[in-house]
Amino acid sequence: MVDDKTGKRLALTRGVAVVKRFCHHRYIGPIMVVFLILLVVFAVLLQIRLIHRFNNLELRFESIQNKSDSLALKVSSMDGIIATLESRSELNELMDDLERDLKGSVDLSTQDIQDIGHGFKVVGLSVTEHLTGVKVKGRIINATSLAHESLIFKITIGAQTKEFSISRISSGHSTGFNVYLPNVPTDRTSYGKIEYVRSFLRYYH
Repeated sequence: MVDDKTGKRLALTRGVAVVKRFCHHRYIGPIMVVFLILLVVFAVLLQIRLIHRFNNLELRFESIQNKSDSLALKVSSMDGIIATLESRSELNELMDDLERDLKGSVDLSTQDIQDIGHGFKVVGLSVTEHLTGVKVKGRIINATSLAHESLIFKITIGAQTKEFSISRISSGHSTGFNVYLPNVPTDRTSYGKIEYVRSFLRYYH
């Protein structure tokens, strides 16, 4: 960048040299000398103005470059924030899936009474390895005030689902079941779902 003082000094030096050269010429009259002086002054002023504009352009360029660098940093920061939000979103989706899986599930390793909805409960659950999968044993308790016949239940462990039937369960009684599910790894049998599907009500004994 050329400062204003240096630009003025260079322009004046060149202008004076030109005037002196023409003044020593014997054919140049006073009018021509005045004209040349004015021309030199105009050239000096024009050069100073151009130098000033050039310096302003350099300052603007530096300002734009600084803003560009700042914007790049902000964009990089936003990328990090977006990545964090995406990770949190994936985690939330995973937690929602886990909550949906656990909701309504039963502990297949306990003998305690567990509610399965629609007025039914299970008790005495156990899981044993059998062929390529597992056998699930337990008892269904009818906690409703009516007897149920031709009951259909559904058991799900992992990706395997199977329906099983019970002929009749009186009110306040229980009936055992024994269901085989193929292709179920034994290390995936801690939890599962036992769901009521349908049945017929019996209003008389």
